Order: sequence, then structure tokens, then C-alpha cells
Amino acid sequence: MRDERECPWCAELILVRARVCKHCGRDVEPLALATPTQVRAVNQADRSHDQLDEASACTCPNCASRDVQKCSVIYRAGTTVTASQGVALGEVGGHLALGVSGSSGTQQSLLARQVAPPVRKAHPGIFPVLFALFMGFISVVLLILVMQGTPDDSPDAVGMIFGAIACFVVAVKVYHDGYRVPEAQVAEYNRTTYTTLVKQWENTWLCLRCGHKFEAAI
Repeated sequence: MRDERECPWCAELILVRARVCKHCGRDVEPLALATPTQVRAVNQADRSHDQLDEASACTCPNCASRDVQKCSVIYRAGTTVTASQGVALGEVGGHLALGVSGSSGTQQSLLARQVAPPVRKAHPGIFPVLFALFMGFISVVLLILVMQGTPDDSPDAVGMIFGAIACFVVAVKVYHDGYRVPEAQVAEYNRTTYTTLVKQWENTWLCLRCGHKFEAAI
């Protein structure tokens, strides 16, 4: 029987002479000349070290309480998705009618709401685009009216031309400032800032004694 020991990272059994854990792929120190007693001592020391590190990292820095829990765990445990469906049978106009209705929702505890994860920013609505299209349409209509018989030097024609130009400028301005710029800002936020906030949230703990939140990567 080959001598084995526990991997200090994943606690799976590996050979004493192993330099890389076959389970988690991490590097480990080989113990080629270790006796079974030494192997057991190393395993116990690794477990004690891990337990001390975890206990230290999971202690509230505000009140030193160990009654702490990860915010992500609290949120998932306190969030429930509900769905219901109903069937009704009745008579309409002398004929049998069958109706089906359904509803769904999310129920959350108060604690889960307090530790909710960061939310992505919503993309801007289509109202700026619709308004820009409308102003562009008006500018096109004015130009068509000018081309259909209004003398180019008449006051009406000049006013229509300026009106068409003004509508076109407004359309471009609204589309750029009301849609393109916010769209780019939202995309950049969701790509960078949001990702960073989610990583921080995943490592955030909540003290159930004093309510203090703190980061601890374990």
C-alpha cells in the first residue's frame, strides 16, 4: 500500500511524494522520507492552520464577534422565487370555457434586502431615438414642401429651410446626448465598475451581532 497524505489545499488524498495535487492542481511540498506518524502530524498541522486562518478572517473587526456570514449566502438563502398557476372552468354563451392564469414573483427577507448584490445599470430607453426620428421626419417633410413649388427666395421657403435645418440639428443632438452617450456610459459601467463591485460583494461578510460589513477573502 502506497503512503498517502491529505492535500493541504483541497483535503483530498495524494501520494506522500506528490509535488502537484492531482485533484486541485496546486503545488504541494513532497514528503518523500516521512513516516506515517510524520504524515499524520503534517495533516493535523495543515488542518489547524486552515482553521485558524478561517477563524481569523471570519471575525468581525468591529466587535470581534465570530457570528458572521457571507452576504452572498444570506442573500441566496433569503430570496425565494415563487410561481403559481390556476385553471378555471366555466360557461360562456352556452359553451364551456377554460381559462388558465399564472403569476410569479420574488420574496425576500429583510436581511436579504440589506445585503443585496450590486445592480447593473439599465440601458437608456428608446424615447430619445423616437424623438430624434420624429424631428428628422419633420425636417424631411419641410424640405419636400420647399421642393414642391415654393419659390426659393420667398419668406416661406427660407423659413421652411431654416426649420428643416433646425429640426435636423435637434434630432442629431437628442440622439447623441440622449442615447449614444448614456448607452456608452452604461456599457462601460457594467463592464468595469459593476464587475468590480460584484467581486467585492462576493467577499463581503456581515456581522450578525453588530451589523458591520467587512471584506474577507477566504
